[in-house]
Amino acid sequence: MERAMLPSRLMPLRDRAFAGAATAMAGRGGAVVNLIPLGLTILALAIWALSLPGVNVRRMTDLGLISVLTPGIFLALVLLTISFAVSLHHQSLRPALLGLHLGVLILMLYGITALVEEAPRFSVVYRHAGFAEYIARTGHLNTAIDAYFSWPGFFVLTAFVTRIAGLSSALDLAPWAPVFFNALWVGPLYMIMTAATDNRRLAWLGVWWFFLANWVGQDYLSPQALNYFFYLLIVAMLLTWFRSRPAEEPSGSSTRWQGVALMATLLVIFAAVVSSHPLTPFFLIATVGALVLLRRVTPRALPIVMTAMTVAWILVVAQPFLAGHSSMVTGSVGQVNSIVSANLTSRVQGSPDHLLVVAMRIAITLALWGMALLGAIRGTGHGRDLAIGVLAVAPLAVVPLQVYGGEIALRAYLFSLPAIAFFAASWLFGLKRPAAGWRSTALVAGASMLLLGGFLVTRYGNERIDYITNDELAGVRHLYEIAPPGSILVSTGYTPWKLQQIEAYDYRYLPPSSLGQTDVKAVLRLMTDARHDHAYFLFTRSEAAQVDLFYGLPGPGASTGAARGSLDRLVDAMVASGRFTVVYRNADSMILTPVLSAGVAA
Repeated sequence: MERAMLPSRLMPLRDRAFAGAATAMAGRGGAVVNLIPLGLTILALAIWALSLPGVNVRRMTDLGLISVLTPGIFLALVLLTISFAVSLHHQSLRPALLGLHLGVLILMLYGITALVEEAPRFSVVYRHAGFAEYIARTGHLNTAIDAYFSWPGFFVLTAFVTRIAGLSSALDLAPWAPVFFNALWVGPLYMIMTAATDNRRLAWLGVWWFFLANWVGQDYLSPQALNYFFYLLIVAMLLTWFRSRPAEEPSGSSTRWQGVALMATLLVIFAAVVSSHPLTPFFLIATVGALVLLRRVTPRALPIVMTAMTVAWILVVAQPFLAGHSSMVTGSVGQVNSIVSANLTSRVQGSPDHLLVVAMRIAITLALWGMALLGAIRGTGHGRDLAIGVLAVAPLAVVPLQVYGGEIALRAYLFSLPAIAFFAASWLFGLKRPAAGWRSTALVAGASMLLLGGFLVTRYGNERIDYITNDELAGVRHLYEIAPPGSILVSTGYTPWKLQQIEAYDYRYLPPSSLGQTDVKAVLRLMTDARHDHAYFLFTRSEAAQVDLFYGLPGPGASTGAARGSLDRLVDAMVASGRFTVVYRNADSMILTPVLSAGVAA
């Protein structure tokens, strides 16, 4: 027997010394290798932080945030990506180190706007804050104000958190909401990935690519962000503890009572979904129903129970909304042409830069689905790939049921994304391969950088209208100071209004036709109503950007401020007509009122 094969206690003293030295050197070498990605991560974070002051959102074009990012930010993201790829292929997988990379990625990609922009982004966030403000102030719900009061769970929770945290408004929660929700999604995402494969490297890469491909932007302070977490959590619980197992695979260790407790918890979570969002329950019913139909999970009656809970809520609690908006709910069922038009055709319009962003979104989506298809083919025959394949396809069944404001296809993409990211990663990485060499490391880094570049265009391509300035917010707050309750308030809707006293005003929206024709009389008719003594027209920077970007109506150079856009021209015509008086103006907002009520308003 060779000496190397002897147990250490039987080796001669000299050989034991050599073996101990070799082990120590290997340990030190592993520590050094681990320190390299750790050092790269810290360096990337430092470069990113030092580069943020150079981002000037005021110079942004219709390409979005990528048009004003500094070279240091790109360098930081490249370093982080390389560091992650190296860590992923290290001989000894370090979950803590990979988790650190993932946390820094989420901060860099989803937290940048909180640090470079003046006020919480997205005009709809201010409406959500207004719902929470109403609930906190009155202690009641009012389904006459908005449809979301028929699904109030999220807004009740937001009002509660705002109050117990001692915050002045739910807007204080908004800037970091994307970071919070994306971090919240990590746990159930990893559970879903590991339920599909024993290869932990593949699971980590699938989660990494999920965040590189999540450009849809549904992670702001909104019901859908919280309910997407609930969706992921329910799916993760089913695939982890209620998965149908082959006879040769050992069953889980949970007892019958543990199973009952888990199922009760799952139903409580679903009840929270049903009470707080009108769309997410249908994605869950479609997904769970498909898993049960294909015998991937064991609770056979679960889709029936979920359907009953959803229908009961709609018919009992949301009945006031359903009674007045039944055509909105069922009118587009099966109307493929209208659904395609609202979700795709109507989006392929606007300024040239915006068209480029839309084309990039389509290209990235098709490329990711193509990679996922190749990955699924490569993994055919793997015991668990059918279950996660259901997660990719089942959400598409909801698309023919509703237009959902032209967003149903975007929501379906988001609900399919965990499975699509997993299969795309499996095509590159392999389902069974435990580790790979430098060639695979380079492939992972290169593919991740391509997704990263696409993310920066697709995620923040509308940022010129999504970011809100302090001057815009000051204009809106001044409007509520001067407008008596019962006043008519008019805008395009892409403005940070409805943030307070949402029930006290008559909100009206400017029709797009009046923009192209510069129709001052149409605006005046919209603001003239015998039932109201006061009317105000609100004009903000983000509204002008929205019209320029989405409708493609401005003159040449409008995206950089070199020409007047169509909404600017309408406001100019309103002032020049002599029928309106400017009662407030700052750099990014203006308030006008018809001449007849100007004296009172002033």
